[in-house]
Amino acid sequence: MSYGELNALTRDLAALHTRNLQRSQGRRDDLLTDAALLEARARRLGVPALVAVAMLRRAAILTAAERWREALAVAGDARPIVPADRPDLMIRALSLTAEASAGLRDWPALESVCARGIALVEDRRYKVSAPYMQSSYLRFSEPLYRLGVRAALERGDVEAVLQRAELVKARGVLRGRATDALSDEDAQQRFQALGRRLAQTADSDEVAQLRTERRWLWDLIAIGRLRNAAGDLPDFSVDAVQRRLSADETVLYYFWLDQRQLLVVTLDRRDVAVQRLTLSGDEADALSLDAHRITTMSSDRSVIGGVVATWPKLLPELSGGTRRLLVSPHQHLHAIPFHALRCDGGHLIDRLAVMFIPNLTSLLLTYRQRPVRRVLTIGIGHYDQPGQSAQPPSLANAEAEARATAQIYSEQGAHSIGLYSTAATGDRLRRWAATGYLSRFDCIHIASHAENVLGDTPMESRLHLYDEVLDGLEISTWRLQPETVVLSACSAGQRSIGGRGLDGVPGDEVFGLQAALFTAGAHRIISPLWPVHDAVGPALTGILHRHLVTGCPPEVAHQRAVAEFRAAARPVHKSPQFWAPFCVTALGRVATQGEQQWTSRQLC
Repeated sequence: MSYGELNALTRDLAALHTRNLQRSQGRRDDLLTDAALLEARARRLGVPALVAVAMLRRAAILTAAERWREALAVAGDARPIVPADRPDLMIRALSLTAEASAGLRDWPALESVCARGIALVEDRRYKVSAPYMQSSYLRFSEPLYRLGVRAALERGDVEAVLQRAELVKARGVLRGRATDALSDEDAQQRFQALGRRLAQTADSDEVAQLRTERRWLWDLIAIGRLRNAAGDLPDFSVDAVQRRLSADETVLYYFWLDQRQLLVVTLDRRDVAVQRLTLSGDEADALSLDAHRITTMSSDRSVIGGVVATWPKLLPELSGGTRRLLVSPHQHLHAIPFHALRCDGGHLIDRLAVMFIPNLTSLLLTYRQRPVRRVLTIGIGHYDQPGQSAQPPSLANAEAEARATAQIYSEQGAHSIGLYSTAATGDRLRRWAATGYLSRFDCIHIASHAENVLGDTPMESRLHLYDEVLDGLEISTWRLQPETVVLSACSAGQRSIGGRGLDGVPGDEVFGLQAALFTAGAHRIISPLWPVHDAVGPALTGILHRHLVTGCPPEVAHQRAVAEFRAAARPVHKSPQFWAPFCVTALGRVATQGEQQWTSRQLC
């Protein structure tokens, strides 16, 4: 056996996997022939792991061809061959066994294999440090959870349905909350220094090297956080979630069983209702396309009108006593403006205050609410960023919007600090973060440019300051404690719905500026799903803050702001493409008196 033979076989097995993924539905006899030949080569080399890989390639081809019994047999034969030190291969074998069992509609067998596979994945996934790496780890094991949800659904076990779904809905953002204790202080300082260098260079090779080094340091910081943390997330149960809900609240929870079947769960203090919404192939394609059109939208907002008119079918019947709706979308549904969907002759927000949550477990995390005594407002109308090939366009109303926000809170006795254009520098915010000054603010408003995440890593999310661009990795290292952050920056409220060639983000993880701010310590983020019109943003956020300053819950303040804006708006601005980009996203709930506090240290 030579390394050349091993490398050639490994390369050919990878190529076979790619060919299978690229093949459309139909027969795959040629691929099965090639798989058999590769398996024979692996057996001649006498490497058990490669034999197992070859067999699993064959099982995957049979699965794609819907030859379920043959796939089940091959995956079963492969499992005893998998070496003990290759749990990744065992997880893949169990995933293929689960898919074949589902194809055969053998629900007891599916339940058994999914339970075993999920336990194996859960034992290993959090040994990976960074959230985006944990997400990638789920790329090939996520079918176990999805099929595990299906198995529980078939036997009518709603508790198990939601427990399994929760394990692959934004778990990382819950565990990634900032801890009280800092990690390696030297790593933190080096990280910040690299950020300053990155902001000052335009050389593409140097930029790539600096980003690689910063990501490595960020991973070290994340590992340090986990080591300094204690405890774990609260135990999930349907009853525990229901006890956290108010009498006027309903949760609307989504989970894709496959590309066309959508699980829709409606949950309030008394009842849980589960239904399956099956879309036609054309409907599923259209929904995915609409979601991606919103995430890539620049100035053309015409797509919004079609979306809000087409997708009310996503909404189930809701209790007449519901006044506030908590929506937990899944995958590309994160791009859909649920609050703007047509409902009862108007829009959903006319009837209900709508807030988005990453998952149900987030409702079990509580924090102590602080009165709004200190407010930070940042408004940047023009930019001078050395090293950038082109400067961001000016924002005519950004400074005025931030100053007006500061005035609203000052009139109510709060202490307002404003950073406007030239004062909003990277060095100033870094210094405030290092000294803990940023953690003193109870509300933060930022009006600027932003570029949100396009892939499944927070590295690509960026917030523009006057003299440089901050990325999500740096923001996530800050220590913040605001009840609410209003991010008046185009598309800053988007969730990543794909990346690295994937239709969805494994684990449905939160990435982008939302992830950065939640990790830093924010509890509520109000931000837009698509670009905000210059004439609309300041007016809408001004009304919003006038309600927030009175102690109005953010989702109710948002509902009232939309209603008042639409009532006074020019006819052209009454369309949802203008008033609907802003949405409220929450992580955690305000603790009631005597309730246990799940501190940031316990969240990691």
